Amino acid sequence: MSGPNAPVAEVQVTITFTTKLPASLRVPSSPVTVPGNLTRYGLSQIINHLLALEPARPFDFLIQDELLRLSLHQHMAAKQLSTEAVLEVEYVPAVLPPTPKEEHPHDDWISALAVLSSNNETSSNNDKIIAAGCYDGIVRLWQNGNSVGSFAAHKGAIKASDSISNGETQGQLITGGADCVARVWRWSKSIGGSSSPELLAVLKGHTASVEAVVTNSDGDRCVTAGWDGQILMYRAGGELEEAAVGGDDGDDSGRAGSKSTQKKKRRTDTSKTTTTAVPTGAYEESALTSLAGHTQCVSSLAWPSQSALVTGCWDHSVKVWDPEVSTVIDTYSHNKAVHCIATTSTREDASIIAFGGPEKSLRIWDRRAVANKGVNNEGTDVLAVRALASHTDWISSLAWHPTSEHHLLSVSYDQSAKLWDLRASVPLHTLPVGGGDKLLSCVWVGEDEVAYGGADNVLRTCTVDIGGGDGDSGRKKVEA
Repeated sequence: MSGPNAPVAEVQVTITFTTKLPASLRVPSSPVTVPGNLTRYGLSQIINHLLALEPARPFDFLIQDELLRLSLHQHMAAKQLSTEAVLEVEYVPAVLPPTPKEEHPHDDWISALAVLSSNNETSSNNDKIIAAGCYDGIVRLWQNGNSVGSFAAHKGAIKASDSISNGETQGQLITGGADCVARVWRWSKSIGGSSSPELLAVLKGHTASVEAVVTNSDGDRCVTAGWDGQILMYRAGGELEEAAVGGDDGDDSGRAGSKSTQKKKRRTDTSKTTTTAVPTGAYEESALTSLAGHTQCVSSLAWPSQSALVTGCWDHSVKVWDPEVSTVIDTYSHNKAVHCIATTSTREDASIIAFGGPEKSLRIWDRRAVANKGVNNEGTDVLAVRALASHTDWISSLAWHPTSEHHLLSVSYDQSAKLWDLRASVPLHTLPVGGGDKLLSCVWVGEDEVAYGGADNVLRTCTVDIGGGDGDSGRKKVEA
């Protein structure tokens, strides 16, 4: 008896195992019959037995690109899959619980995290510098577990940051603050000790707190947004540095400010910058263009490719823009304010967007479902936006894995950080947090480390292996 009404203990399911792992980790593809009450743990035991692995390794299992989180029979019943047909089951390395690495106390809330790194793909996490922007206006720098400097960046809270790599030894850090400006800082691998990143330019144009900053993949443009509802695009990278250092003689007729209103100022020497004084007298840059479309605070930005810029706003909307022509190409109208968004760089069309806010659920907007008119191959309805429930308070920050389209990190006012595989409806793991206060920002430090912090004034890092040591487990290298 193996029909839908059979007792679970008696249901038999015929399956065939597939995998994208190396040949040494592949089992025979011939069908096998297993009890329907097997869960992923029982299936993992079968794989370990067939491969004679010692020690045993944990595996996860995908059925029609969805992670198995019930028994085989329960999953098939929920998805209306026949137990009479052969079921294809793909196995991938299971993501083990993240391992706590470091904790670094700060003097104030940690609100904006960015990573300074070279554009050398072979660089290790030891080469990366974590820039932690805080509510006291100070950016504190950490490398390989050590403090390598700090500097005053804003007169008030730092609300956002992002970085650009200009080569193997230097780059730019852009910070946005409650003092209504964004600042561009030039950094190099020599920073540390008494030296700090040098103030390169001040980005003018906002009339209220700057809540979001993002840079493009080419490193020559940045976009800021904030409480004034404005979305402003500026030069960045080498083009901005040339203007700030060597003078700007180009045509600026298309910019929001012209030379008659934008007075160029000499950059100041910040080698003596202390943690209490924000440098003044820097070159001032006006916006190239403004993107109009939101009506309230624009709280978050993502820029996965040259052809797609994504914005999240307190006006309950998420918009996708063509930044080349400053026009909206897609809009999702929600029923709550949007506080944070993230996109994967593995999909340059921003076809999958994650967002969160005060409603507590993590939302995933799959724009492909809309493009397919909401119908899948079986002719059943497909929801363009699905909700993943686990957090119990506002979701404050999201960070997509740099090379995997499936893995996402979220932090919340509920004092938790969660690692998600979007092929499941529940998080893979909840990361260690001991401070007992809301979290405000998170970031990936390379492919196997995360950092997060918030109102408990502690920067925490954890190692995360999403690949299990073999295969890609959903990893895709970003195209150059």
